[in-house]
Amino acid sequence: MTKLKKPSLESLLSKVWNGDQKMVDYCLKSATYADMGDYYLKIAEKPSITKTFWFRDQDYNTGEMVLAPKVTFKLFESENLKMNTDQHWIEEIESGKIEVTIHTQYSRNGVDGLKSWTTKRACDEIRANGRLATEEEKKIILKGIKEELVAYKKRLVSYWKRYSAHVRTSTYWGDR
Repeated sequence: MTKLKKPSLESLLSKVWNGDQKMVDYCLKSATYADMGDYYLKIAEKPSITKTFWFRDQDYNTGEMVLAPKVTFKLFESENLKMNTDQHWIEEIESGKIEVTIHTQYSRNGVDGLKSWTTKRACDEIRANGRLATEEEKKIILKGIKEELVAYKKRLVSYWKRYSAHVRTSTYWGDR
């Protein structure tokens, strides 16, 4: 990704949020943007860390009661990656199974310099203010998702070292 021109990005976000500096700071802190020349592309949001995992209390096949699994780092990491990241899009975008579209992120206050991406299956329509992504844009999106994934895995390791005693599992009633 190219080096971000923070003042320009900040000024666009400030225009979107009518000068609300708290919202501008939140947007800059919680998301990754790439400078695409004439616009900024929002690549990924910083994912949250889930601390409680819920599992069905009955086995699907036998109907026997099942206890919640013991919390291990492997379970903690896999459940967080499954629930909170865009990891599942990487293979589908790389293989071409799914299309990527680029669209205007915010349509208020005349700001069209901030764009975002979404996926498009064959049956979906492109948003009114959108278009199909170019190959270069797809590469930048994939690179950004992968970088965000690496940073998230580091956060998970750090969180587990400090707060593993606060991570828990529980069960819920299945089909009763």
